Amino acid sequence: MLQILQILQISLFILPVLGLFILGLLILIQPVFIFHRRLYLLIFLPLLLANPLALIEEYVLPEATPSLDWRLWLVLVVDFGLVAAGYLLLSGCLAYGLSEEGVENSLQSWFEAQGWEFRASTGTRSTWWGGQQTARHLQASSGNQSLTLWLLSQGGEVRIQGETHEDQKFIHKALPTLRQVEKPYHFQDHLTGLLYIVLAVVLAVLSWIFFFEPRLFLID
Repeated sequence: MLQILQILQISLFILPVLGLFILGLLILIQPVFIFHRRLYLLIFLPLLLANPLALIEEYVLPEATPSLDWRLWLVLVVDFGLVAAGYLLLSGCLAYGLSEEGVENSLQSWFEAQGWEFRASTGTRSTWWGGQQTARHLQASSGNQSLTLWLLSQGGEVRIQGETHEDQKFIHKALPTLRQVEKPYHFQDHLTGLLYIVLAVVLAVLSWIFFFEPRLFLID
């Protein structure tokens, strides 16, 4: 039982490393790469799952008492809270390889092709932490329906975010148009991919020092 738990933990720690590396590689090699921000949850969820397994491992040791204590329940509550917070905060999509202007023009073309009236301006958007961000404020209207989108550019990425859940659905409908944009490949537009690859290497090294090596020694 102990070996199974340790092998499972090792597998769960490997998945985020692979996820970060693959994400960085896709950003680097594709001229235009767009993905949903909630995919970050899939990358880091294995780390959250490994936390309660580490505590359960203590209870299957020969000298351990078989009863569960408050630490396991605290870890489960914290992990569940982090997943719920991540789901709420990580809305919208990230675009790599396209400028803010390029994303805006593509969205405008898509909405106008659907018969929507499209308007764009520079506005200020409130953040979850009470701050203010300068961003592009996009509005599309058709009959009685109105949508509000925001474009926030930082580094080599452009975040596309809807004001409401309903607005977010229209972003997903427009993503194929964004992915079909043809543009020359410029390496400097994809440097964020290198950052993810470096993070994957750092996480792999730290995991090996503090997690993999001790457990592999116990497994042997």
